[in-house]
Order: sequence, then structure tokens, then C-alpha cells
Amino acid sequence: MSTSIESSIISTLNPAMVMLIAYFALSERITPLRLAGLIIGATWALVLILARGHAVFNAEHMLDNFMLFLNTLFYAFYLVIVKPLVVKYKPITVMRGVFTVGLIGLFPFGFNDLASTNWSEIPLSIYASMLFVLLGATFLAYLLNG
Repeated sequence: MSTSIESSIISTLNPAMVMLIAYFALSERITPLRLAGLIIGATWALVLILARGHAVFNAEHMLDNFMLFLNTLFYAFYLVIVKPLVVKYKPITVMRGVFTVGLIGLFPFGFNDLASTNWSEIPLSIYASMLFVLLGATFLAYLLNG
């Protein structure tokens, strides 16, 4: 319910959130080089996003943008929490644990829809898209983050 521009701007906050959370939770240093990289990256990301001249952060999207902000914040926490685990365990092991916990947490909310879906009516192209999202955009992305 937000705009792609507002979402993109909020997403650019993720590296800063990761750096601050790691500073407080793991006592990682915020070096001048990291800070410079963060500032340069965020500046150019915002230049590219805002170059189109669209109005941003409309009041009617406030709740939606807040939810996007929370998503970005929780993803930053995930990245900080998973970093020591990936050092200790293989990324596949960590991903298996993360996705198992996610499955257990979401199963009660999705069970009825999963059980009532008529799988034979779904076109092959949708199955291919689902496979791409699961393997490419999810599995591979999490694997490369580890």
C-alpha cells in the first residue's frame, strides 16, 4: 500500500540499522571507512531514487511506511543475529534453522489456505515463478548473505 519510491528509501536505511545494531549488540566498531561507505552508498541510492522528482512520504501511506520500516529493522536484526551463527555453522545449517522456525511460526496462519488450494488449477507458469522465488530470490539471496 506504499509506493515503490517510499519503499526504496526506507530500504536504504538497512545498512545503517545493521551497523548500529551490531555496534550495540556485538560491540562492533563503527570505523570511518564503514561510515564513509554508508554515507556514499546512501547518498547515491537516494539520488537515484529521488531523481525522478516524485513526491514522497504521503500522509496516507504512514501506516504502510511504518510497517516497511519495521520490516527493514527486523531484517537488520536478523542479519546481525545470523552473522555469528554463520561463522560457527555452515550457511545451509543456519538457513534450515531459520526457515524451520519461520515455518512453525507461520503454519497456523496459512494452513487453511494451503489445505483449500486447488493445486491442479494453478498454471505451470505460476509453479515456475514460485520455484524461482523460492530458489533464486529466497534461498540464493539468504545463502549469499551468509
